[in-house]
Amino acid sequence: MIPISFSYLIFLLALAPKFHILKEPSQNQLILYIEGWTMARIVVLDDDEIVRNVVVRTLELDRHTVQAFPDARPALEQVDFDQVDLVITDLSMPTPGEIAIRTLRSRGIQIPILVMSGHVEEDKARYLISLGAQQIINKPFSLKNLLNVVQTLI
Repeated sequence: MIPISFSYLIFLLALAPKFHILKEPSQNQLILYIEGWTMARIVVLDDDEIVRNVVVRTLELDRHTVQAFPDARPALEQVDFDQVDLVITDLSMPTPGEIAIRTLRSRGIQIPILVMSGHVEEDKARYLISLGAQQIINKPFSLKNLLNVVQTLI
C-alpha cells in the first residue's frame, strides 16, 4: 500500500473512470481501488518477514493491491474476504495456514487459495486441496512462477 497526499488523491480521482474507497477500521486507513489500475486484491499470510515482503512487493509491481499479515489470526479477524480475489498463505505460522483455509471455507468464502510452503508431501497436498486450497507451490520458488500461478488463479 502506498501512502499518498490529499492533492495527489484528488488528481487520481479526476483521472479515474471508476473508483471506490474502502475504510479499514482496524488500521484506520482508507484504501482506494481504481478500476483498471489494479489487477486483483490479494491477502498474503506468512510469518517470515523477508518472504512476505518479497511476495508483497512482487505482487504490487504486478499492479495488485496487497494486504499482508504475519499470521492467519489477525487476517481472519480484520479482513473482509468478500472484497478479496486471492489468498496466498504459508502453512507454518502461529495460526497455521490450514486453519485459514478451513475457516474461510466454513464461512462460505470461495475465493482461490494458494499455499506456499517449504515442502509439502503428496498426502499433505491432497489433504490441503480437499480443505479448499487450489494450488500449492514449494519454497523456494521463482517470482516468475509465483506470478504465473497468481495469474492462473485470478
